[in-house]
Amino acid sequence: MNLKKINLKNKSFTLIETLVSIGIFAVLTVVLTEIFVSSTQSQGRALYTQELMDQSSYALEYMDRILRMAKKDFTGTCTGTSYTNYYPASGSSDTIIFLDYNDKCHQFLLEGSQIKEKKSTDKYSSNFGASVEITSSAIKVNSLKFNIVGGAQNDLLQPKVTILIDAQSNTQKIDQVPRIRVQTSLSQRHLDIIE
Repeated sequence: MNLKKINLKNKSFTLIETLVSIGIFAVLTVVLTEIFVSSTQSQGRALYTQELMDQSSYALEYMDRILRMAKKDFTGTCTGTSYTNYYPASGSSDTIIFLDYNDKCHQFLLEGSQIKEKKSTDKYSSNFGASVEITSSAIKVNSLKFNIVGGAQNDLLQPKVTILIDAQSNTQKIDQVPRIRVQTSLSQRHLDIIE
């Protein structure tokens, strides 16, 4: 009988061994939870950054393609000044107005925190329709700037536009909101000559 009691004693845990095991398990649980939370936050930041890059890249490429094909406004019915290629509407650097390749008056602008465009039904700026969003509400555009060089006929320069966008993700779900600043320059395809 003594032999059975000794075997049972050897198979059981002491209180100290149990407490040490629980302590190690608790530390491992806390460490693994922190790693999981950190990786989830990093993945969220990466997804918001990717969305921000996709949106700003799309907006730049879209505006670039249309601005590159702009035509000279000989009469000034669109831009307000005759023989003008591009014109900052209302003297603002966050709005550009021009005659597009379909001879329709076209405008890109920053309205609220989104980049939008307006199209006219003809070559007159007075016939603009409602503004249409180019960027979604997933991003917040802090600033949009159009720097125009050679926009008029008398400057002897080929028209060139530099577009600058400062945007950030429009989320409150993560601590560090991704932000991006992008820029592109384009030159008008049509030669700046009087036809």
